[in-house]
Amino acid sequence: MAITDKDNFISRENEEKLGRIPATDTLTLTAQSTEYSYAIPSGTKILAFKLRTIDNDVVYGFATGALNLTLNAGERRTIDNINLVDRTLFVQCNQAAGKVLEIEYWQ
Repeated sequence: MAITDKDNFISRENEEKLGRIPATDTLTLTAQSTEYSYAIPSGTKILAFKLRTIDNDVVYGFATGALNLTLNAGERRTIDNINLVDRTLFVQCNQAAGKVLEIEYWQ
C-alpha cells in the first residue's frame, strides 16, 4: 500500500501511521555532470529526495554508471514499501553545479 498522495508527498496522517517522522540529510552536487553517491541507511523503509531548487533535472540510479532514471525539475521522488540494506543512491545534475539534494528517509 502506497502512503503518498497524488503529489508524491507523505501526509502527516501517514507519518503518524508509520509511528515516526523522517530523518533528513543533504547531498551537495558540487560539480556539474559528476556522479555523486549517497549511502542509504540500512533498514530504510521509505526514501524520498528532491533538489532544493526547482530549475534542474537530476538523473539517478542504484548502481554506479547506471543513471537511467530522471527526476524532472521540481519533482520529488518517493520510494516506499522497501527494506534497503547496503544500497547506494547515485545522482548527477548535468545542467548546473552547486545544487543540493534533499533526502528524507523512514526506518
